[in-house]
Amino acid sequence: MLVDAASLYFGYFDRPNQDAPTYDPGMAGGKCLLCGNPLARPVKTISLMRDGDSRSYFYRAHKACYEGADAATITQYESALIDAPLSSEPL
Repeated sequence: MLVDAASLYFGYFDRPNQDAPTYDPGMAGGKCLLCGNPLARPVKTISLMRDGDSRSYFYRAHKACYEGADAATITQYESALIDAPLSSEPL
């Protein structure tokens, strides 16, 4: 289970064939990755997966935050997850 600040932003699936995530911060407990404020609809959900990994990650952001962010900002946030060292425990 996620145990750090990342748990407010990122959820994950352990296997490609899962219907429900292994961990989901949810709308009530989650925060927008881009502004850091509590999530409120409308939101965008974005999925990410490291090459060669079976775990896929996702995050939610306010639709306005995501659509208003430039590509470099989104890449910076997503790279923090994707470029993190692989370990047996999620971030």
